[in-house]
Amino acid sequence: MFEVPETRYAKSGDVNIAYQVVGDGPFDLIHVPPFISNLELQWENLDERRYFERLASFCRLIMFDKRGTGLSDRVAVATLEERMDDLRAVMDAAGSQRAAVYGSSEGGALSVLFTATYPDRVSALVLYGAYPRMAWAPDYPDGVPPEIWAWGLQHLEQNWGRGLEGGLPLWALTPDRVDDPAWRKIHGRWERLSASPGAAVALQQMIGEMDVRHLLPAIRVPTLVVYRTADTLHAVGSRYMGAHIPGAKVVELPGNDYFPYLGDQDAILDEIEEFLTGVRPVPVPDRALATVLFTDIVSSTERAAALGDDAWTRTLDRHDALVAREVERHRGHRIKTTGDGMLATFDGPARAVRCAQAICEAVRSLVSKCGRGFTPVRSSFAAPTSVGSPSTSANAFQRWPERAKFWCPRRSRTWWPGRVSRSPTVDLTCSRGCPTNGEYSPSRTNHLDHVIKPLLMTKGVRRPPIPRPTARRARRCQGPP
Repeated sequence: MFEVPETRYAKSGDVNIAYQVVGDGPFDLIHVPPFISNLELQWENLDERRYFERLASFCRLIMFDKRGTGLSDRVAVATLEERMDDLRAVMDAAGSQRAAVYGSSEGGALSVLFTATYPDRVSALVLYGAYPRMAWAPDYPDGVPPEIWAWGLQHLEQNWGRGLEGGLPLWALTPDRVDDPAWRKIHGRWERLSASPGAAVALQQMIGEMDVRHLLPAIRVPTLVVYRTADTLHAVGSRYMGAHIPGAKVVELPGNDYFPYLGDQDAILDEIEEFLTGVRPVPVPDRALATVLFTDIVSSTERAAALGDDAWTRTLDRHDALVAREVERHRGHRIKTTGDGMLATFDGPARAVRCAQAICEAVRSLVSKCGRGFTPVRSSFAAPTSVGSPSTSANAFQRWPERAKFWCPRRSRTWWPGRVSRSPTVDLTCSRGCPTNGEYSPSRTNHLDHVIKPLLMTKGVRRPPIPRPTARRARRCQGPP
């Protein structure tokens, strides 16, 4: 995962063009954005962030906001020739003498113009959902008719940035998300932060006059044209470009999303990476077996009230530092903190058990702050559990602390101080790595097997024996959904 890159500015005449550079691959790839963009906003969307991180994983990625949009100077709408000068200025400022050019949607026309004008500075051309012309013409019958274009301009200005229908019609760009309120809100914010309503209308008028069909036969660099079959606004134009650029490789993929980072983004990125590097990327598994560890300070609410806010905050800070140190020492991966605990994963239950034992020993220094006669921490484990990649683990485990707090202290009859209990499945998975000196013993609470299987628990708190649950309570406690 990359850090959000610093936004810099390149001078193109009197206009400042915002750009970013991320990655350190063996060649440069300059991304020419579509209709509008915002360099810093694109890193807040997880899908979009993953998309650009994947691009930067095999190259040195250069991105910029075109003049009049995003973080660049909000000046009057420019011609394609002026924008071509902006692209060249960004390459010069980034220290790039030659780069592969990747243009999507409206950015495809600018990429074609730059490639035809400066072939010595372009090593390859990649086009996604691009088109040479959008409006109808007698010799281009597949373009948008004039009456629909006029309606579109009016709709764009009236609804820009509202997040309802969207200035750009969502039914055409992302049909599957038209009824998603969250996506509408994100889309509206993207429009507002990328351009004003007046600028959006002026840009759309410029697109209606744009035509680079005569430049397509002049392209002499390796070219890849990718588009999605059901992206009705762009598929026709992409087919035209693929048919008229000499030697172009054309790839048609299933899908109906206009935005490349939505839907199956890996299908698009795989084609781009293979075309530019000559190597088809090997799929990286996003799930693996792991031992999940959850720690919890017992009776934290009561202790916070007894100690006071300042003392309790200091105690929590010391607790978090101790637990984090032991997780790191035992080669675990911290997922998230839970206020009075921590969630972590390990590549095996034996290492997780040793970490839990070390945590119990480490927090004994906090006994004087939290009470006398016991170690005020407890942990629960599930191993092996299929978990997602680190980028999604925090969300996947969001409900784990609540589940563990409910089941572990209330359902295991062998969960007494200083002892670890584990289900028979855990015995099978870590019999060679877990201590066998009698300090740990298999759990006899068979009703836990269907709750979190397998389950280990480390206990360091005194509590009275819990009565066997009634039949009604047992039915109600059949485990988390």
